[in-house]
Formats: sequence, structure tokens, C-alpha cells
Amino acid sequence: MHFLQLPECLEGVFKHLDNKSLYQCLFVNRFWSQNVVPFFWFNPFLNYSHFTEASYIDIIETYISCLPKKTRGQLFVNLEPVVLTTPSFNYPSYLRHLEFTIIYKLIMRWTTRRFKFNNKTNYDLENQIFREIWNMLLSSCPSFKSLVLISLDYGGFNEILHDPHVLFTSTNCTRGLFEKLDLFHSYCMPSEIINCFAQISTQTTKMRITNSDMNPGMDALIRSQKNLKTVALINCSNLSKVLQILHENHSSNLIELTIKEKEFDPTWNEVGPVISLENLQILTLNSSAIVFSKQVLEKFLFTTYKNLTVLDVEIHSPHISQLVTLLQNTNNKLVYLRLLWYYHKDPENIMLLTKTVIQCCINLTLLTFKLSKETIHLLPTILGSLILLTEASFYNASSDASHIYNLEELLPECGKVLHWPLKYLGLLLPWTITAEALEIFFKNAEANMIKEFYLYTDSLDSGNVSKEHQDILDMYASKGVGAYIAARANVKPENEHAYDIKM
Repeated sequence: MHFLQLPECLEGVFKHLDNKSLYQCLFVNRFWSQNVVPFFWFNPFLNYSHFTEASYIDIIETYISCLPKKTRGQLFVNLEPVVLTTPSFNYPSYLRHLEFTIIYKLIMRWTTRRFKFNNKTNYDLENQIFREIWNMLLSSCPSFKSLVLISLDYGGFNEILHDPHVLFTSTNCTRGLFEKLDLFHSYCMPSEIINCFAQISTQTTKMRITNSDMNPGMDALIRSQKNLKTVALINCSNLSKVLQILHENHSSNLIELTIKEKEFDPTWNEVGPVISLENLQILTLNSSAIVFSKQVLEKFLFTTYKNLTVLDVEIHSPHISQLVTLLQNTNNKLVYLRLLWYYHKDPENIMLLTKTVIQCCINLTLLTFKLSKETIHLLPTILGSLILLTEASFYNASSDASHIYNLEELLPECGKVLHWPLKYLGLLLPWTITAEALEIFFKNAEANMIKEFYLYTDSLDSGNVSKEHQDILDMYASKGVGAYIAARANVKPENEHAYDIKM
């Protein structure tokens, strides 16, 4: 095992480990500890909830031990002595992902464990420790990959937020401080602290805003960015205002936009007539609100997207003609398409939409779509035309949820046109087939040199298939042609290539 004593080999291992495993590696031996320190302390708060109480207490205590001795003496004057081990490394210098709220919560737990006194004294000590650690971290690193700030209903924390100028000074801040900003429940945050972020970090490239109100600070923050490329808006009020700012200030730079809304917001009526973001590469629109398609989706239909490769739309009740127009404006560059809806208003256009997918999405590698009684016959055409598909999933678009599709002739036809890149076919609509037709499907797939193929459905479970069906499934699985996976198990194959929209 001498190779594990080579730093470059250890680095190759460490970069694939989660934080919990990295933390354990710190205690293997001195050599491992020296090499794992930069990896763990790069983002020690990642998945911190999986840590033991002692582990996260160690993390914050390590940062406290890195404070100057004089500062520590001033913090804990008149309190029981705090004996801390002299740090072996400059731990703050490795940090690149700053978790504002988690650091505060860990300080709360550390002080509760160390000292016992009234809440006001707690607030004062916690806030003093937080300010010192915060200033140390900002002074030790010229720029961060990300900052995550989540509102916390706690008196001491709220005092910190309402006095942000103490946290951000000319000595500890640069104008490119944070590459990514993640603001959760920001409607609870005072405009002053959001405005501070706008002043100290104008080079943010990624921003996620969750449960936000569009206060003056948020307005300034979004407008002030010089190179904003990725924006996610999750349940934000005044969505119209945010979209207008993006349209006016970031239309040339923005390449990824995610909008997820659960409920109707009256300000949607104020969305401008057109949202022109022609350089988008990734667009995600997700809403269960009935009027979303009219008030928001409609605004995205007047732009030709020159570089759009990922389109993920799941909304309540669009006009199918809207989806047709959206696809026609994608310039035939889509590689990922997910198009789902709960209810559609113009069923006569379902056929047109399905044909538009075939004609305008020839470069797709991943497809999630709905088929109806009127369009199910186009399934072989879809699989035969989109020759780059690696994964395809189909849901039921029929207004009759109880309708069962007979794939006696269609599935064998699909077997004839399958292309070798396809590894996963999800038929997530109710269907039926005889054992003979199922065998023909697999024979045709085998003739096309299909290997390691997964058929994902709940229509072939033990309650729906005969012994003949099961024998056929077992035979072709043993040949390596394909295997059946029960959809209700909610498990996809390990080699699934689904695109991850998360930031």
C-alpha cells in the first residue's frame, strides 16, 4: 500500500470523498492529515447535519483556536478558562465555501456546551465570537466560491443582520468576494445586509434566491452584478420585477435561468410584454399555479434562443400551442428536454407538439414527454428519429387516466428502430402486451445490437405478468440485452445520464 503514501495518489482519492469520510481521514496518521486538510477545510460545513455533535463542535473550536491569543483573551475575560490546542495549520486560508448561518449555529452550540448563563449574555458572546471569526475568514481568503445565508429566528442572529456594516469593512472585503450567493428566506432579512452584499461582491456569477421579497437591497444586489450567468428564483414574490432587471441588465451574460413557483403571485400581471434572454443555455420553468402559463410562460415565447441546450418545463395548465412555439424557438440545439404538464387546454395541438419534438429536437440525448391516445402511435417514430437518445421517459397525456394502452404492435416496432446509445426507456403510462409481442420486442432489440438496456415501468410487475412474460424477461436479462425495472421501486439504473439542474 506504498502508493497511499504518495501525495498525488491521496489527492486523487480525497477529491472523491464526502466530508464525513474526509473528516475521518484526518485521524489516520500525520501524513494523511497533512494531505487531507486542504480538502476538508475547503468546505467543512458541507452536509454538516450528518456529523456527530463532537465533530461540528471540533470544527468551530478549531476556528476559535485560530484567532489571535489576545482576541481570545478579550472574548473570554471573566469566564471560566478556555484551553485550546494551538492549530497545526492555517485552517481559515483553505475555506472557499462560507456558510453564514451554519457558522452562527455552531457557535451557539459551542457556547451552550461551554458556558451556562442567561440569553442576553449568550447573545453578546455569540455575536462577538461570530464577528471575530467572520473577520478572520474574510481576511484570510481574497475570494470565496460561495456564500450561503439562511434566515434564522433567533435574537442574537437578528442583531447581527441589522448591523451588517461591522461585518463588512474595507480591510476584509473586495468587490469580487463571492462567486456564488445562496439566499434562503431572504424576505426575513433586512435590506441593509442584502445591500452590503451588493457593495462588496459585484462579480457574483451564480445566484439562488429562495422565498424572497424584492426589497431595495435585493434590487441593488441583482443590478450591481457585472458577470451574472446563473440565476435560480424559488418562490419569489415580485417575480416580474426580478425578470425585468434580468432583462435590462443581464440579457447578454445570463446562460441559466430557473424559476420555480408554487402559488400565484399578483405581480405576475406586471411582467413585461417580452423577456428577451436569447443567450440562455439552460431554462427551467416549474409551477403548480394555474395561471403561470399565461402570465409568465407567455413572456418567453418571443425570443429565438441561439444556444439553448436544456429545457425543463413542468407547469400546471399550458396551452399546448405555447409549448410548440417554445420548441420552435430553440434553434434545434436541445440535448435535454423535459416537458410535463398537469392539464392542457388545447388537446387538438397534442399531435402538433409531438411532431415538433421529432422535427425540432434531433440532437436530444434525454427526453421526458407525454403521449396520448392520439399520439401513442408515434412512439416508434420518436425512438427511430432521435438517434442520439440515451434515455427516454413517457407519461400519460390522455384526459382519461384509466385508459390502458395496447402496445401489442407498437413495442415490437420500437425494438426494430432502437439505436445503440439508448440505455433507458421509461413507459410510465398504463399499458399491456402479450408475452409473444414482448419477446419480439427483445428479439428486435437484440438484432439491433442493443446491450445493457433498461425497460422501466410499473405495468410489468408481478401482479400484471404471466410466467411466460417473466421467463422472457429473465432470458434476455441473462443475455445482457436488457432488463426490466419496476417503476414503483423508484430506482433508476446506475448509469442514468439525467441532467442535474441544481446549482
